[in-house]
Amino acid sequence: MYNPPRLQTPRLNLRPFQLEDATALFDYASDPEFSQYLNYDPPRCPEDAIAFLQLVLAGEMGTNLWALTLTNSPTVISAVQFNLESPTLESPTLASLHYEIARPLWNQGLASEAIATVLTWAKTTHPQIPEIHADTHLENTASRKLLEKFHFHLTTTQDHTAFYIHRAIAPTSPPPHP
Repeated sequence: MYNPPRLQTPRLNLRPFQLEDATALFDYASDPEFSQYLNYDPPRCPEDAIAFLQLVLAGEMGTNLWALTLTNSPTVISAVQFNLESPTLESPTLASLHYEIARPLWNQGLASEAIATVLTWAKTTHPQIPEIHADTHLENTASRKLLEKFHFHLTTTQDHTAFYIHRAIAPTSPPPHP
């Protein structure tokens, strides 16, 4: 069932996606400069965004996938996911972190804010998870630095992807805002 909890930061709301978010999702994900770093095909038309959101709402895109909005706007600007991975979700043994943010909002600390909030929530809600995996495009230097800021360690690279791991320990406080 798709129902991530609502979370909030001083500048962001993390909430479940809604079908009404399709236009905003298409707008930011179809930006060529943004999508150059994706490891999935961006939506080619608004109908692709609707189809993706239908899968999300049906629970077919993993667990805990949040739509992010600025606190003063209902428009989706990005997404973050803490996906529980194990044979049974009742006792997850691994998790993965995925995130993206609309290009006009890059370099404003919003991804840091969202990741800190999600990691703190995860470590409180799922303290038994020993490690968290993440990956990013090898050439996405900002994303790689962001993962390293949160103590993710590079494990390997393959093709155009850098793979990271984080040994889950105490709740994470956000890094200082630049």
